[in-house]
Amino acid sequence: MARGRRESGDLIPWCVSQQFQDDRFPQLSGARIIRIAVHPKLHRMGYASRAMELLTAYYSGDIISLDEDVKTYNNTGTDKKEDIKTTDENKLLSEKLAPRTGLKPMLIKLSERPPEPIHYLGVSYGLTLSLMSFWQKNGFTPVYIRQTANQLTGEHTCIMMKPLQRSVSGTMPSEGWLDNFSKDFQKRFISLLGSAFRIFSSKMALTVCHSHEKNAHKGAGSNSTAGYGEAIYDLKRIESYARNLVDFHLVLDLVPTCAKLFFEQRLDVSSLFRTKSSILLGLGLQRKSVDELRQHLGLEMQQVLSLFNKCMRKISNCLRGLEEAIAEKEMKSSASTGIRKSEEIKKTMQPVAMPLDKELADGGRKAIKELRKKQESSILDDIDIKQYAIKGSEDEWKQATSKGRDGIPARVAIKSGVVEKKKKKGKKRKNGSVDGKKKMKKKKKLKS
Repeated sequence: MARGRRESGDLIPWCVSQQFQDDRFPQLSGARIIRIAVHPKLHRMGYASRAMELLTAYYSGDIISLDEDVKTYNNTGTDKKEDIKTTDENKLLSEKLAPRTGLKPMLIKLSERPPEPIHYLGVSYGLTLSLMSFWQKNGFTPVYIRQTANQLTGEHTCIMMKPLQRSVSGTMPSEGWLDNFSKDFQKRFISLLGSAFRIFSSKMALTVCHSHEKNAHKGAGSNSTAGYGEAIYDLKRIESYARNLVDFHLVLDLVPTCAKLFFEQRLDVSSLFRTKSSILLGLGLQRKSVDELRQHLGLEMQQVLSLFNKCMRKISNCLRGLEEAIAEKEMKSSASTGIRKSEEIKKTMQPVAMPLDKELADGGRKAIKELRKKQESSILDDIDIKQYAIKGSEDEWKQATSKGRDGIPARVAIKSGVVEKKKKKGKKRKNGSVDGKKKMKKKKKLKS
């Protein structure tokens, strides 16, 4: 679609993406309703509305089967009999009529047919009051009405859509996406009521204007957000027309606003020639048609449209410059507020008492010192140091160290209390139990 190719069956995606200059809308999937067949004797009895309810429930995934073993029906029919070989000459004479088996049925259960993953339901029809009321009652919202009537039917083509709140599709767009299109369409329709849609009856015009209020979907943005989105769509439309990508009917509702801003000297546009100013005034303020301007100015229709395109190109450049200036101002204001907040935070902040590297080095030294203390204390606890204690008094040490040549003893010996105890124990054993054991051993030897 971005290359200008219009495939068959893409009526709604093509028209909506072209009208609103939205490249993301064709990425959504939808189903277009062509006809609803009801018996003439059963009109206005609710059958069509009930069919729309079931269709919406089916594509929303509400119609499911509770049976676990549900097999999908095969749509291909089979014939058990062999194919009859015939020639082109005697095909009618040699053909044998016989009942065929395995044909696909006319109706199958919806639970046996999985629905396609779609995001919306759409319809396109010739605008009449009864059809508009019917589709509006079933939750559809208009997003496009053609400005020129069909040459065969004399009716204006209308496109209406209904978003699905739930779908079998894996990805769903954000809620309220259709309301932005509907609000933009409503604004265009009101602007065109004095020109392209002035032949509509008051009842038809009121029905179209109130369709958005009745079918406002969940998740619509606020007025400020919606106005911002509409301004973006308007500027895209003007730029597309200035580059000869769309027809002038697409920006016809914006011409009165642009003309009013220009003649009030609220746009910084370089002076236009008298002919261009006359065309802008006639189309924008006097609401004249191109044919009427052609007759009044004595020009061809292509010349009028070419001069009007040049005029809108200048207005488009001026509007783009204004938008960039507003964006730059907002960025500067946001930057200034950010700088002011950072300065206030700096005043409340205090400098660090010690540099980070020094703090890390001191912490590492303290941790190593504590670790070494723990290791040394654990080693000393495991060893019995009392066995290495030195005995003796000061007098004994003086006597021991005074012996030797030049006051330097060659050997130092001091009595230890532990050694004396061991000797005493050994003497007791000699006097007592030790001698008894020796006598017993001698007796045993004599007996043997």
